[in-house]
Amino acid sequence: MTERNLWMQQAACRDLGPRLFFPERGEPVSKAKKVCATCPVTEECLAYGIAERIGIWGGISESERRAMFRGKKRPSKRIHHGIWESYRKCQNSNNGEACRYCSYAWERYTNP
Repeated sequence: MTERNLWMQQAACRDLGPRLFFPERGEPVSKAKKVCATCPVTEECLAYGIAERIGIWGGISESERRAMFRGKKRPSKRIHHGIWESYRKCQNSNNGEACRYCSYAWERYTNP
């Protein structure tokens, strides 16, 4: 485990099997989302898995992540998208509108 991923040690899912967070197509994701709802590091998780094609990351399913990017240019990798600390930087680099990942993280930060 690198220092960059120390947040994983605090994740609510750290002792759960990956099957719950990587369901087969059509399987419900509600159980995984319930675990994510209690997790203290969902922002970091979403930022880590922002470009993943499969799985639940930060309480967001793959179809929800696709919808976030639909019609939008993929975010710059220089900004750590999906964490509240990056909201303003993302907003400034995107003509005053932060990407959905940063907006979601900011909303969770300002309205816990």
